[in-house]
Amino acid sequence: IVANLLPATPTFNLGQDTSICDDEILTLSIPINDVNILWPDGSDLSEYQVQGPASIIAQVSNSCGQSSDTIIIGLLPDIPSLDLGPDQSLCPGELILIGPDVDMVTYQWQDGSTNATYSTSHAEQIILVISNACGNATDTLEIIESTTGPQVDLGDDIQICEGSTVTIQSGVL
Repeated sequence: IVANLLPATPTFNLGQDTSICDDEILTLSIPINDVNILWPDGSDLSEYQVQGPASIIAQVSNSCGQSSDTIIIGLLPDIPSLDLGPDQSLCPGELILIGPDVDMVTYQWQDGSTNATYSTSHAEQIILVISNACGNATDTLEIIESTTGPQVDLGDDIQICEGSTVTIQSGVL
């Protein structure tokens, strides 16, 4: 009599639950020899591709039994749009604070800083790159320094008698 020991029931792991970007394709793999593989679509290859959110159950079997594993694939948020607004002018001594308030991204300003806000008190070109696992977005803002100050218009010339009082509107433009 020749007795052969059959292989044990195979075990495998599809990996931890994960999330992917909307246009990303995740390849799952079962690198076990001499087993039958069954994916949700009925295919039996060692690799299976998933795009988008899904709950994937795979099964492997041999003559001694079968085992299965499940992986949950979520969807990461797309990179949001970025708008720093229109270019701005600033008066001497004034401070401008820029805070685009975009959640779940990292910030990279032109000076290398990574805070969620940026402040400046001088003319410069401000560039912000926001990014997450699914990409990045960039916007530029020009800050120019205004040295002319406010324009004042006191109206037409008037003549009054000595001792009279006249109220003049400031007319700041």
